[in-house]
Amino acid sequence: MFKKILGRKGTLVLITLLSFLLNSGSLYARKLYVRKVRGIKLGDFILHPGLTIEGMHDDNVFLTSSNKKDDFLTTFTPSLSLEIPFRNYHFEMDYSLNILKYSEYPSQDADNHILKGALDLSFRDFEINIKNDFKDTFDRADTEFMDRVRYSQNDLKGEISFSFPRLETVFKIQNIRHNHYKKIWSAEDRTENIYTFRMNYRFLPKTAFLMEYNHGEIRYDTALINPESDYREGMVGVVGKLTSKCESTIKVGYQNRKYKVILDPPDFDTIVTDINIKERFNSRNTLNLSFLRKAMESTFTPNAYYQMNKVWLKYEYKLNRKLFSEVVGSYQLNQYPEETTIGTLTEEREDVLTSAGINLKYKLLRWLFLNIGYQHEERDSNFDIFNYRDNKTSLNLTALY
Repeated sequence: MFKKILGRKGTLVLITLLSFLLNSGSLYARKLYVRKVRGIKLGDFILHPGLTIEGMHDDNVFLTSSNKKDDFLTTFTPSLSLEIPFRNYHFEMDYSLNILKYSEYPSQDADNHILKGALDLSFRDFEINIKNDFKDTFDRADTEFMDRVRYSQNDLKGEISFSFPRLETVFKIQNIRHNHYKKIWSAEDRTENIYTFRMNYRFLPKTAFLMEYNHGEIRYDTALINPESDYREGMVGVVGKLTSKCESTIKVGYQNRKYKVILDPPDFDTIVTDINIKERFNSRNTLNLSFLRKAMESTFTPNAYYQMNKVWLKYEYKLNRKLFSEVVGSYQLNQYPEETTIGTLTEEREDVLTSAGINLKYKLLRWLFLNIGYQHEERDSNFDIFNYRDNKTSLNLTALY
């Protein structure tokens, strides 16, 4: 179809355009996977092998509100990365296998696979960036699952940016595919396509005003069970350095999401945000802060989505040249639009999720690190069945070359 409309040359230009929206142009370009280790050089290739061995105590393995079960688990994470840096382009590919082994509850054993790839191409007046993230996992993070459910997710992004003296235009296309391996969850299989156009106007040497438009389409494989939707989103903000020590991407806008289904769920029609701020106080202190407000697809019947409001922070402090500390915390409010009855209670579900953690990392050798960590997670819901508290204490040794 594209060849008929654009011709062969036009089609190639369009494909190139759709490849680059992962970086916001030359001013805001960044390496996708930052390396702080040397690697093994084989001609033009650089290999980064790695291995993490971790022991952890989890005091609520099944994330239950009562009758908690604790266990010790061992995690093995081998990894291998390939890097090909050249003058005008940079290619990287990372693979890691995360193997979890429980002492008392082997039913929770899991293998998680993560594969990432990135390609950056730099030209005189434009840049192209392609990135793909794939995971095959049982991980419950950023899901509504309390049991371990195996699923895969593939996130493919392509971006192209054209640079002018003060103006930058960015085109992006993104495809996200979700698959669940058990038939009971197959109704959640879906594809999301997002099309983006953004303009950055540089009003300071390292800071730009941005305007962004996103059009999204969510299509379920079983459309009669889960609602399909289209959404339009407009955002404005700033990107770059607000001060000499503060790097920020601040976007605020409005999203209108329409659902198409017989049950006619409520539409998502409200303010959205995507804010990320990194403040480097000095060479030893760094603070990262983010705030995200958006709609998330829901597996909680009869809700098609829930509104997520999340604040996240990370404070890093370098104690000396070998000892590093990190404090992390988050607060998340999930609000479901439709009433649900559980037991004798009929309400719109509302969850508050909080987390806090601390990590200490000691550099034994240039390529060897010892990490000690503690993490607390909690969910407080108006439906008590979804409440839980979980504490994890870990010790791991990481070799990365």
